[in-house]
Amino acid sequence: MKYLKEWKIFENHDNIYEICRKYGITNYTINSDGTIDVDGDVDLSDKGLTKLPLTFNRVIGDFSCSYNNRLTSLEGSPKHIDGYFSCSYNNRLTSLEGSPKHIDGYFSCYSNKLINLDHLPEVSGDIYMVNNPVYWIVKDWIKSPKGRWEKWEYFQDLNIIQGSKVILERLEEFHEVMEIPMPDLKEIKKYYIVIE
Repeated sequence: MKYLKEWKIFENHDNIYEICRKYGITNYTINSDGTIDVDGDVDLSDKGLTKLPLTFNRVIGDFSCSYNNRLTSLEGSPKHIDGYFSCSYNNRLTSLEGSPKHIDGYFSCYSNKLINLDHLPEVSGDIYMVNNPVYWIVKDWIKSPKGRWEKWEYFQDLNIIQGSKVILERLEEFHEVMEIPMPDLKEIKKYYIVIE
């Protein structure tokens, strides 16, 4: 039985080596839990992925999984990225669940179908999220790091977005307290039911 367990681990490592070779991932270390650390960039853009092929732990560089129009989940993303993270142009991506915990660079999630800010990573740089339903609600404060986390926490605490619904009274409270102009309700109503 011990021999079979050892063989399974060796076989899994072989699979990781093969996947890294297939996607041009170099300078990596396989951790005991099967995740990988990469000392450099990871480019999984435009590979026709439906899910990430490996589970990453840390990437000391940039990470991109953009232009995979069938990608529906960010599960397997690195927990920490020293560079930027891009998951833009994945037309079926509706949630940031599985995204990194921390990104030292900027975060790009253009042109997806993101409907809320749940699972938003801690991002040191700017956030770019044009062409997402949630963008029309948060566009006046989400991009710049200055004061963003205080706003994000308050925004989440108010529970403004509830599935496909936006609670107008709470949205107005948020913008009044944070002294931010109200977003365009016409645009929001294209994607959400606004409860007045």
